[in-house]
Amino acid sequence: MFTANRLTPKLKLPYGQIKGSFSQRQNASIELVDKFYKKLIPEFNKDNKISINKLQEVVDSFFEKKIFVQAKSCSNPDCDGQNDIFYSPYTGKINKMTIEIEEKNGFIDIKNLTTILHEFQHVSDQLHHPKFLAGEQYLTMRNLITKEYLDLIDDHLYKRESLFRDETDKENILTNLLNKLKDFLKDKSAEESILYIQDAKNTLLQEAQAYKTQRKYAKKLYKKHIKIKRGDLMNQNKAFMFDEKIALLKKLGFEIINNERQKFKEECNKLHLF
Repeated sequence: MFTANRLTPKLKLPYGQIKGSFSQRQNASIELVDKFYKKLIPEFNKDNKISINKLQEVVDSFFEKKIFVQAKSCSNPDCDGQNDIFYSPYTGKINKMTIEIEEKNGFIDIKNLTTILHEFQHVSDQLHHPKFLAGEQYLTMRNLITKEYLDLIDDHLYKRESLFRDETDKENILTNLLNKLKDFLKDKSAEESILYIQDAKNTLLQEAQAYKTQRKYAKKLYKKHIKIKRGDLMNQNKAFMFDEKIALLKKLGFEIINNERQKFKEECNKLHLF
């Protein structure tokens, strides 16, 4: 990423916590969520509820208020939880993340604990993989987060594929998705295409991990006879076909890069540079 696209200190963990390979950073992210779970669950009161303020205290205890993550009530009345990012009106850069959870009268029911962990996994992943936020920030700074792109994510990539029954159905879904992606990218430069593909891939990687986390802790809570939401024990990753869609995006990205390399080679041959 360019220098102008660096993340603000409010969204950066110390280098010692995020060095290493992708899998090492991901393991550190998962470990942080587990520590968060162990610290959070005793804070639910005898009525199995926790206040927004107490949730904020637990979040702050992990980041010592050096990183701005706000716990708040869901701004969207139709959702039970979401993670959002906000941009500074002065620098145009991301300066805050939120964990937004369904609540009533300032309190969150324990049935939403798995949702809290889902959203905290997003926060943890975004901090342990700085390129996730940096990529979205870069697209935003270049005015590339368009309605067309958001519709592509919501309507085709981050979509529960409830109708597939076998491998043939899967192939049809992926073929249709590939056509949608190519149609979206047809008027984009190679650079913009790669930026979009990386951001879309990162979005799905985050959701895949967040749903794994949600299911993992739902199983723990179920064994403890603690109330969970209907559907928390389902394999949502399979329903969304995250693995297949991520593989498709990677393959498309490699094809674009290889095509550009071939064009460059052909131009060099014409100019007798090699």
